[in-house]
Amino acid sequence: MYAEKLLGGPIVVSGTNAIYAYEAAAGVHVSSDLLATEDLDIMLDAHAKLKFTLEGEGPRRIIDVLKLADSSFRQTEEAHRALNRDGFFVELIKPEPIPPWKNEREGLGEGDMQAAMIANLRWIANAPKFEAVAIGTDGMPVPLICADPRAFALYKLHMGTNDPTRDPIKRRRDTLQAALVARIVYEHLPKHEFSEEQWRSFPAEVIARAREKFDPFFK
Repeated sequence: MYAEKLLGGPIVVSGTNAIYAYEAAAGVHVSSDLLATEDLDIMLDAHAKLKFTLEGEGPRRIIDVLKLADSSFRQTEEAHRALNRDGFFVELIKPEPIPPWKNEREGLGEGDMQAAMIANLRWIANAPKFEAVAIGTDGMPVPLICADPRAFALYKLHMGTNDPTRDPIKRRRDTLQAALVARIVYEHLPKHEFSEEQWRSFPAEVIARAREKFDPFFK
């Protein structure tokens, strides 16, 4: 998607895979237990009006872009998910619209994947973008564009501590990942200090919980 000029425009990497970008930028190695995932969440900014800048013939849908990387990708019965032969799936997600009944663009073309709406994901969508180059399992560089690591930490902390309906195992991982990324920022990314002034877009209770959990990371 980076090569097709989709990543960093209307689309960013979210979820656990974003940690690879923070890890690479900080020059640290994160335990595989906290990175274990068999999926890649890709967030679609529903407000962006996508204009393809491809020259000549090229993919016009996300599923086509995925097939360029791996021809075994196929759409599943769940419209927001694509799966390859190895069981690796890609999910397309977007923030819930405000108001909830507002009709927003869901996909990138006719017959394409449709983004699933996620509550509070707007906190991530509205955050500054963060770009880094990670190294894939094949040793090749992988450009990643995702949300600012501070926004990631705040959002993950909220997911892990304020959603009793979420799977307890996922909630624990959310909380651990939030603490991990907060520490990466504090110890290795000094230009990205935590500041309440910078994160007023988050609800006050989320900031208060983060200050309690991440202190002395906040300044």
